[in-house]
Amino acid sequence: MKSFETSGMFVQEMILVAFFLLILVEIRLLCIQHSRKRKVEVMAVNFLLLSVTYGILTDLLSDYLAIWEGKNKLLHIAAGWPAEILFFLIFADTGYLICRIRREDEKYKKELSVYSIKQTLDHLKCGICFCDGIGQIVLCNEKMYQLGYMLTGENLQSYLLLKEALEAKQYSNGISKVGKKKNLYYFPNGTVWDFRQEKLEDPSLQGYIQVLALDVTNLYFNSEKIQKSNEELIRLNKEIRKMYECIDDQIREEETLAMKIRIHDSFGRSLLAVRQLLEEEAEPEKMKGQLKTIRQTAQILLGNMEEVQDENKESITEKAEKLGITVFVTGSMPEEEYQKLLIDQAIMECMTNCARHAGGTRVFVKITNNKVLCKVQITNNGKKPAEGSQEGGGLTSLRKTVEREGGKMQVIFSPEFELILLLSHEKDREIKSSEEVTVKILNS
Repeated sequence: MKSFETSGMFVQEMILVAFFLLILVEIRLLCIQHSRKRKVEVMAVNFLLLSVTYGILTDLLSDYLAIWEGKNKLLHIAAGWPAEILFFLIFADTGYLICRIRREDEKYKKELSVYSIKQTLDHLKCGICFCDGIGQIVLCNEKMYQLGYMLTGENLQSYLLLKEALEAKQYSNGISKVGKKKNLYYFPNGTVWDFRQEKLEDPSLQGYIQVLALDVTNLYFNSEKIQKSNEELIRLNKEIRKMYECIDDQIREEETLAMKIRIHDSFGRSLLAVRQLLEEEAEPEKMKGQLKTIRQTAQILLGNMEEVQDENKESITEKAEKLGITVFVTGSMPEEEYQKLLIDQAIMECMTNCARHAGGTRVFVKITNNKVLCKVQITNNGKKPAEGSQEGGGLTSLRKTVEREGGKMQVIFSPEFELILLLSHEKDREIKSSEEVTVKILNS
């Protein structure tokens, strides 16, 4: 093996440069450890390594100069070491320094310092700034510096400059205030920021001000979309209400038309049957049924309810059985035929509504009579009507019939369904409000 003395000039210079670089790295490591106040034991090991490396370098350098000056006698032992041993020392020292530096960096990352707080704030997506009582910026992250530059057009130096920019009425750089809040700002890059200013309440920080900038871009634009959707829903709701009103009118017209068609068909069939009986010269007894139907239909068309015979008792019973409804009647029916017919019609309509809409099985009828009026109250055991319920075509038709006969009708939907009829004992006599109140008091 060749020693340092017998090695070529290139190998000797490479060894000297390597030791020199190792010394520079060791000095840098010692300075870092001293600034971070590491333990004395750790620094002593590094200092010892630096001393040994420095000693070897000085020995090799002096011998290197002596050799090239033509002096054959070596001044130091290190020059006689094999070059392989010197390279081994260089690599060993390099490995040690790499491990030491990595440990130092890992330890430094886990420690808190003034710089670590600043670095943490710089990583925040929001802008944050702290100012003292005279407006001097104490701590500010990079995002706030960027926003401040976009607002003011210059580097942010003080709180007063930022405050003036936030309170400005107009901006010439594409920034504008948006929304109902005064602290929302739209920036040229398409973002919306919410600036908030507040004084710190801690006694030790009296007079200090915190300025916070939050990115509310998604929240702002989503709220705008929601507001437009709400306006569209309000418009559609109005249109739907109008449509429902039109549907109610259309249903009434269809029910009226269907009733007219039924009356027309019944009237026509009866007339045809009478004509056939007359042509066949049938006995008068056979024509009584047809003549009775024609007379009832004519009286209904003329609005003369008193002349219509009561044939609904059996039909009410049959309909109640079909619908699965049980009718409970309290009180006695009035003597007037037109009142009986109106009460029967009201019971029929309430049975239909109870089965179809309320899902009930019982209808309760309370009849109260005095010398002037007959009061009828109809309820059921079905579910309560929905909020905003209104009269359908059947109840509206019943109301018109009752009012045409001089009576009054009231429909209550809350807290539960109740239909009230006030019928005068005197035909075609309009009920006065004082009489209506008298009946309510007598039956309360």
